[in-house]
Amino acid sequence: MRCSVLLTSSTILALMGLTLAPSMRASVTFGTPTGALDPGGNPINATAIFQATSQTQLLITLTNNQPNPRDAGQMPTGFSFHITQNLAGVSMSSSAEPIDIGSCGGWNYVIEDAPHTESTYWDLTSTAGPSSTSFAFCDNPGLTGCTHRGSDWPERGLIGPPDAQNHYSNADGSITTGAHEPVLFETASFYINLPAGASLSSNLQVTNVTFAFGTLASPQTYAGASNGGSLTGTAVPEPGAGWLIAGGLALMAVGVAGRHRWSRKNTASR
Repeated sequence: MRCSVLLTSSTILALMGLTLAPSMRASVTFGTPTGALDPGGNPINATAIFQATSQTQLLITLTNNQPNPRDAGQMPTGFSFHITQNLAGVSMSSSAEPIDIGSCGGWNYVIEDAPHTESTYWDLTSTAGPSSTSFAFCDNPGLTGCTHRGSDWPERGLIGPPDAQNHYSNADGSITTGAHEPVLFETASFYINLPAGASLSSNLQVTNVTFAFGTLASPQTYAGASNGGSLTGTAVPEPGAGWLIAGGLALMAVGVAGRHRWSRKNTASR
């Protein structure tokens, strides 16, 4: 008696132990409005990119895009935002490259060995509500929502890139005299890690993004403009070991079916 092997989709899913989880969007970006200026009338340009790197981690990359700045008012010194999920119990960390800038505009890394990074030393706070969580990442304590200043305040603002000759040729004394040094070089990364057993929800939204600039007690602030969309999307199968099992089962099914066809063909030809 011949036996056949039938692997239905439900059988494969059961054998895989497959779980469904929200898919990860590449990123959602917020930026300062076109034409934004600091109190001294100098241009400012910053972006914050939000990315769900996994089901349990959010990465926010803050970048100062304004090249060769003139004064400290052009440096982001904090930002705040809301996430549309209760994220109680999260842990947070940050990293950036601190640099010193000399009176001639030359600069050097404070951390000599690559990748030249350490903590931003900004204060990272979160307040979870029933259906959303507010975050404030602060060097300057004057930003609404900040409960503490950065531990090295008024140092460690985020400076933009140097000029084409790799110098800060426009920098005035507010940058070069050392009162605000070290500064953070171009980009700072902030990590939000969910506690054990928690995961990001579907269609996660970022709202109320606010950028703060400068070292004044009341910093210049701008609402961030978004490219739209959510961080997480429709539920899809998570890749993992289950897919390897499914692949092996599929190959087994193909092999068994091929063997039966070969057996029937040879029996009929006898």
